Amino acid sequence: MLEFERLAESTPEGFVMTWRELLDFAFHLDDTIECLVVAAKSVGDLMTIDRDSESLGLGELWLELNDSTEWLVQGRDSRLVSNISKVFEEV
Repeated sequence: MLEFERLAESTPEGFVMTWRELLDFAFHLDDTIECLVVAAKSVGDLMTIDRDSESLGLGELWLELNDSTEWLVQGRDSRLVSNISKVFEEV
């Protein structure tokens, strides 16, 4: 995970992946201490998000993974958040 973290922090937009790639990524996570996943309509929107501030609201959806035990799903569309939460319950 440390190697992935370095890779994600090496560019302003982080590590960009498709929904299918994200599902595969999540399925293979083993021991995650802290991970933030932000969904946006365009890569340009990702570049405006400051990971150290409250500007995560600029994303459409965000997932916070803490200590491999808690997955917090938040976003603008409550129906989407509910559907995404159900998917991650199966992972």
